[in-house]
Amino acid sequence: MEQRITLKDYAMRFGQTKTAKDLTKRQFKVLLAILRKTYGWNKPMDRITDSQLSEITKLPVKRCNEAKLELVRMNIIKQQGGMFGPNKNISEWCIPQNEGKSPKTRDKTSLKLGDCYPSKQGDTKDTITKEKRKDYSSENSHV
Repeated sequence: MEQRITLKDYAMRFGQTKTAKDLTKRQFKVLLAILRKTYGWNKPMDRITDSQLSEITKLPVKRCNEAKLELVRMNIIKQQGGMFGPNKNISEWCIPQNEGKSPKTRDKTSLKLGDCYPSKQGDTKDTITKEKRKDYSSENSHV
Protein backbone atom coordinates (compact mmCIF):
# COMPACT_ATOMS: atom_id res chain seq x y z
CA MET A 1 0.00 0.00 0.00
CA GLU A 2 1.39 3.38 -1.02
CA GLN A 3 2.01 5.82 1.79
CA ARG A 4 -0.08 8.99 1.55
CA ILE A 5 2.03 12.09 1.27
CA THR A 6 0.62 15.50 2.10
CA LEU A 7 1.48 18.87 0.67
CA LYS A 8 3.29 19.68 3.93
CA ASP A 9 5.34 16.44 3.74
CA TYR A 10 6.30 17.17 0.15
CA ALA A 11 7.32 20.72 1.04
CA MET A 12 9.46 19.43 3.93
CA ARG A 13 11.20 16.87 1.69
CA PHE A 14 11.61 19.47 -1.04
CA GLY A 15 13.14 21.96 1.39
CA GLN A 16 15.55 19.37 2.78
CA THR A 17 16.99 18.71 -0.68
CA LYS A 18 17.83 22.40 -1.21
CA THR A 19 16.31 22.07 -4.65
CA ALA A 20 14.30 25.27 -4.60
CA LYS A 21 17.38 27.38 -5.27
CA ASP A 22 18.33 25.19 -8.25
CA LEU A 23 15.02 25.77 -10.04
CA THR A 24 14.19 28.88 -12.01
CA LYS A 25 11.48 31.15 -10.68
CA ARG A 26 9.08 29.94 -13.39
CA GLN A 27 9.77 26.28 -12.67
CA PHE A 28 9.24 26.85 -8.95
CA LYS A 29 5.95 28.69 -9.50
CA VAL A 30 4.67 25.95 -11.82
CA LEU A 31 5.74 23.25 -9.36
CA LEU A 32 3.88 24.97 -6.53
CA ALA A 33 0.79 25.33 -8.74
CA ILE A 34 0.90 21.61 -9.60
CA LEU A 35 1.26 20.76 -5.92
CA ARG A 36 -1.78 22.90 -5.13
CA LYS A 37 -3.85 21.31 -7.93
CA THR A 38 -2.91 17.78 -6.83
CA TYR A 39 -2.04 17.40 -3.15
CA GLY A 40 -4.16 20.43 -2.31
CA TRP A 41 -7.17 18.35 -3.41
CA ASN A 42 -5.81 15.03 -2.05
CA LYS A 43 -5.02 13.70 -5.54
CA PRO A 44 -1.72 12.11 -6.56
CA MET A 45 -2.19 13.30 -10.17
CA ASP A 46 -4.63 15.53 -12.00
CA ARG A 47 -5.40 16.74 -15.50
CA ILE A 48 -3.87 20.22 -15.40
CA THR A 49 -3.93 22.52 -18.43
CA ASP A 50 -1.38 25.21 -19.20
CA SER A 51 -4.12 27.83 -18.96
CA GLN A 52 -4.91 26.68 -15.40
CA LEU A 53 -1.23 26.97 -14.50
CA SER A 54 -1.10 30.39 -16.15
CA GLU A 55 -4.04 31.59 -14.09
CA ILE A 56 -2.45 30.42 -10.84
CA THR A 57 1.13 31.54 -11.53
CA LYS A 58 0.31 34.73 -13.47
CA LEU A 59 2.79 33.61 -16.14
CA PRO A 60 2.06 33.44 -19.90
CA VAL A 61 0.63 30.08 -21.04
CA LYS A 62 3.69 29.39 -23.21
CA ARG A 63 6.07 29.92 -20.28
CA CYS A 64 3.97 27.64 -18.07
CA ASN A 65 4.17 24.92 -20.71
CA GLU A 66 7.94 25.30 -21.02
CA ALA A 67 8.47 25.16 -17.25
CA LYS A 68 6.13 22.18 -16.90
CA LEU A 69 7.99 20.23 -19.60
CA GLU A 70 11.34 21.10 -18.00
CA LEU A 71 10.06 19.77 -14.66
CA VAL A 72 8.93 16.57 -16.40
CA ARG A 73 12.37 16.14 -17.98
CA MET A 74 13.98 16.66 -14.57
CA ASN A 75 11.62 14.00 -13.10
CA ILE A 76 10.34 16.45 -10.48
CA ILE A 77 6.83 15.95 -11.81
CA LYS A 78 5.48 12.88 -13.55
CA GLN A 79 3.27 12.77 -16.60
CA GLN A 80 0.86 10.00 -17.56
CA GLY A 81 -1.00 11.08 -20.68
CA GLY A 82 -2.60 14.41 -19.81
CA MET A 83 -2.23 13.84 -16.07
CA PHE A 84 0.51 15.51 -14.03
CA GLY A 85 1.63 15.08 -10.46
CA PRO A 86 4.67 15.47 -8.24
CA ASN A 87 7.28 12.71 -8.19
CA LYS A 88 7.54 11.62 -4.56
CA ASN A 89 10.78 9.71 -5.16
CA ILE A 90 13.34 12.48 -4.73
CA SER A 91 16.23 10.19 -5.66
CA GLU A 92 14.84 10.11 -9.24
CA TRP A 93 15.07 13.87 -9.62
CA CYS A 94 17.68 15.06 -12.13
CA ILE A 95 18.30 18.72 -11.39
CA PRO A 96 21.00 20.64 -13.28
CA GLN A 97 23.53 22.33 -11.04
CA ASN A 98 24.04 26.08 -11.46
CA GLU A 99 27.55 27.19 -12.32
CA GLY A 100 27.05 30.66 -10.91
CA LYS A 101 25.83 32.39 -14.08
CA SER A 102 22.51 34.16 -14.05
CA PRO A 103 19.65 32.38 -15.82
CA LYS A 104 18.67 35.78 -17.19
CA THR A 105 21.70 35.74 -19.49
CA ARG A 106 20.12 32.79 -21.31
CA ASP A 107 23.62 31.39 -21.75
CA LYS A 108 23.39 27.71 -22.68
CA THR A 109 26.57 27.01 -20.71
CA SER A 110 25.10 28.35 -17.47
CA LEU A 111 23.74 24.95 -16.45
CA LYS A 112 25.30 21.51 -16.29
CA LEU A 113 22.51 19.56 -17.91
CA GLY A 114 24.18 16.17 -18.22
CA ASP A 115 21.75 13.52 -19.42
CA CYS A 116 18.67 15.37 -18.14
CA TYR A 117 17.71 16.98 -21.42
CA PRO A 118 17.50 15.49 -24.90
CA SER A 119 19.79 17.05 -27.49
CA LYS A 120 18.38 19.99 -29.40
CA GLN A 121 18.08 19.69 -33.17
CA GLY A 122 18.08 23.41 -33.68
CA ASP A 123 16.25 25.42 -36.30
CA THR A 124 15.80 23.56 -39.57
CA LYS A 125 14.08 26.33 -41.49
CA ASP A 126 16.08 27.68 -44.44
CA THR A 127 16.59 31.41 -44.68
CA ILE A 128 16.35 32.87 -48.17
CA THR A 129 18.74 35.79 -48.52
CA LYS A 130 18.60 38.50 -51.17
CA GLU A 131 21.40 36.80 -53.11
CA LYS A 132 19.46 33.54 -53.24
CA ARG A 133 16.35 35.36 -54.44
CA LYS A 134 18.31 37.12 -57.20
CA ASP A 135 19.89 33.84 -58.31
CA TYR A 136 16.53 32.12 -58.31
CA SER A 137 14.77 34.91 -60.21
CA SER A 138 17.55 35.14 -62.82
CA GLU A 139 17.38 31.38 -63.43
CA ASN A 140 13.62 31.51 -63.98
CA SER A 141 13.68 34.60 -66.21
CA HIS A 142 15.44 32.67 -68.99
CA VAL A 143 12.70 30.06 -69.22
